[in-house]
Amino acid sequence: MKLLHPFISFKQAIKPDVCEKIISLGLSTIKENKEKGISTDGTTLNEKHKKNDKIKKKKFSLNETVIRDSEICWLKNKYLYDLILPFIGKANKEAGWNWNIDTGEALQFTVYHGREKDGGFYGWHSDGSSDFNGAIRPAIKISDKPLRFKPPKIDPDGKLIKDINNQFIPDTDKEDLPLKKDGTGLVQIFSTDKEKWGKIRKISMT
Repeated sequence: MKLLHPFISFKQAIKPDVCEKIISLGLSTIKENKEKGISTDGTTLNEKHKKNDKIKKKKFSLNETVIRDSEICWLKNKYLYDLILPFIGKANKEAGWNWNIDTGEALQFTVYHGREKDGGFYGWHSDGSSDFNGAIRPAIKISDKPLRFKPPKIDPDGKLIKDINNQFIPDTDKEDLPLKKDGTGLVQIFSTDKEKWGKIRKISMT
């Protein structure tokens, strides 16, 4: 999709003391996640992020190319949404996109460690396809050990089926949904968050 205004920026929109508050929250959350054994690796959809092993530099190999080396956590604090969402709305209007936006994802806090050539990085990438091919597909967890997910059952009209408790029913006749290569969760096109089902990421903000 070619847009007349592909992006819009707001200079010095967030005050330094607020930035410091966000940084403190992000760093403390990363620390807490590590203590709980929660992964803080910044990942990519095509698994092109740095793993525990070092990036090989002796010989170039497309299969070993890494486009991301960073640490992350996810923030869902209300004051952050109250701070950031108005900018999303203003950009949507002033840039002339006028897309229908009815929800937002968790906010990613990213840390790039190091300096110069040995520092963290994230190469050029797309945050979403902005069309139906990029819509989040539904998933239902059926077990933790081993970690397994199934798509929900649908009726002949394509509508999701619920049980007597108003819960969506996993379709156990279908194959398990794909996991990330490290087995820690679903690939990003699927989600167990019902608020995201069928939704498309239209605007990204940094």
